[in-house]
Amino acid sequence: MSKLKTHINFDLLNNLSDNTFQLKKGGYLYRKADASTCIMLIHSGSLKTVYSFEGTKEHRVDDFHIKNDIIGLDAMMDSYYSTDAIALEDSIIKAVSYEKFSLCASRSPEVVEMLDTLKARFMARKEETRRILNNLRAESRMAAFFISIISRMASIGYSNQEIQLKMTNKDIANFLGVKGETISRAKKSLVKTGAILWDKKNFKILNLEILNKIISPKTSHNLMFGF
Repeated sequence: MSKLKTHINFDLLNNLSDNTFQLKKGGYLYRKADASTCIMLIHSGSLKTVYSFEGTKEHRVDDFHIKNDIIGLDAMMDSYYSTDAIALEDSIIKAVSYEKFSLCASRSPEVVEMLDTLKARFMARKEETRRILNNLRAESRMAAFFISIISRMASIGYSNQEIQLKMTNKDIANFLGVKGETISRAKKSLVKTGAILWDKKNFKILNLEILNKIISPKTSHNLMFGF
């Protein structure tokens, strides 16, 4: 078995694309129960996936997706989407039909290895989300979430210290499984420690060591999650 690649050739994915979707902020890329027919790469912008509960108005933010993320990969198994995908800002999505991707995979080992890497990254993200949500303290969940999202942004060329958040506080609270007022208290607590600056949509890490100690008090080394 060949060693799994850590690099994904996004230029190749873009060149393979059959279709391009341009979404306005708040627009839907797909809805729950829609048939899945293609692999979709976020070319620019960001989205959230939301799981709705049947027969109720309740929903849960499943994940946040940024540039170079493959979105809807879980639907490759079931053929139907289990969530709604909604643009957090104006976004462009490149799509590669399963038929074309399979044809290219039959001719190129690189395409097969790339799909394996995408699946591995997807599973790693799910595991990281599980670890974040298993932390009982709201401050710890938030610290882990912000380190995670900044690490992901840094991996595509953005700052490893500050970002402009595209999701709302309500979405963050929903994703982390806490109430809105809990987020406000946790925000004030993190700012008070001197670990972060958080002014409206602008978030900046001032002291990574403090954030890591908030996540895991028994751990003294710094941690930046990678995806």
